[in-house]
Amino acid sequence: MMRRLAACGAVYASALIAAIGCGGGTKRPADSLIPTGARWLEATVTQRSSPLGHRSKEHKLRTVVATNPSVVQTVAQAVNALPLAHPEGPVPSCPVYSPPVVHLAFRKTASSATLAQVVAADEACVRRGGATVLITTARVNRLELTDTLVPRRKSLIDLIEAALGHRLGLG
Repeated sequence: MMRRLAACGAVYASALIAAIGCGGGTKRPADSLIPTGARWLEATVTQRSSPLGHRSKEHKLRTVVATNPSVVQTVAQAVNALPLAHPEGPVPSCPVYSPPVVHLAFRKTASSATLAQVVAADEACVRRGGATVLITTARVNRLELTDTLVPRRKSLIDLIEAALGHRLGLG
């Protein structure tokens, strides 16, 4: 699902990658965090009609909007707690399918500019430490994160659903 974009999964300056290392256990750059000023959140679930992305349409399955600042910050903190993706171990043999994906848009208000965009997949078929989340902020483009490194921890999708008080229908 989440494709490798570049070294460490980021379209990021090589000096930064050299400074922080590549994934697993390294601290995320501050400009990859969702700002504390986020007070509005839209969560949209989409799914492609086919695993062949270039030949399929993306269908919107559900949208939930949160305007309660504590709910928005709970989701933001869950995303901000995720480490950089650092795949390890063998590549799993997986069926070809198109899983649902959650798109999060964080803003100060409904009509203000987007502060951060997050794309998260409830990806069961991924290597330990593999990318399950992409984050884009004003200064970071599609940085790969993971929610697979902490054993027995709830997935990001589970945390989002709990904070929103809605099942997003991902399976």
